[in-house]
Amino acid sequence: MLATTGVARFRVGMVVDNRYLCLFLNSRKDFMISVASQTVQPFLNMGTIKSFVIPLPPLAEQAAIVERVEALMATCRNLETEIQNSCTNASQLLQAILKEAFAPAS
Repeated sequence: MLATTGVARFRVGMVVDNRYLCLFLNSRKDFMISVASQTVQPFLNMGTIKSFVIPLPPLAEQAAIVERVEALMATCRNLETEIQNSCTNASQLLQAILKEAFAPAS
C-alpha cells in the first residue's frame, strides 16, 4: 500500500482513456513501491509521480487494450470459479470413496 499526505489527481483530458491509465498504474504497483520513499509506510511525492513515463498509444488503441484486458480478466475469473468447483467436486469424491472404502462390510 502506498500512502501520501495528499491526493494526486490526474487530468487525462482528450489524450488518455482513464481506464487505460488505471490499468497501467495498477500494473506498475511493484515499480511504484520500489521507487517510493521508504518510511514507516511507502510514500510517493509529486516529483516522483511526475517523473513516471507512461506509454500513450492512440485513444482507439488504448480502448482496445482496455477491452482486451477486461476480457482476459473475465476469463481468469471464470477459470478461478471452475477451479474452485473442481476442487469442491474432488473433495466430495474423495470423501465418498473413503466412506465406501471404510464402510462396514455387509
